[in-house]
Amino acid sequence: MLFGRGRLSDGLRAELKSEGIVHREDGLRGSITYRHDRGPGERSNWSKERIRTSFVVTSRRLGVLVRSRPVVNVAFDDPRFFHLDLRVDGAGGS
Repeated sequence: MLFGRGRLSDGLRAELKSEGIVHREDGLRGSITYRHDRGPGERSNWSKERIRTSFVVTSRRLGVLVRSRPVVNVAFDDPRFFHLDLRVDGAGGS
């Protein structure tokens, strides 16, 4: 699959389980939009990509993983958490 399967790796699943998984969804389709993104050798004011993802909420953090790599991995007590703009668009369904 081009966008991955949106599943957690066994090692990461064990780590998150030890934190107490409150909610988990695998194989979600969607997109992620990056604004004012900077990385090694990359800068972008705006970019959007289609993804297949896992969404995990534990007792300690929020995680959104693409190809078993975190694109969002923020603890609830991290000041960056309050700057996230998370949205669910559309009616959903299968």
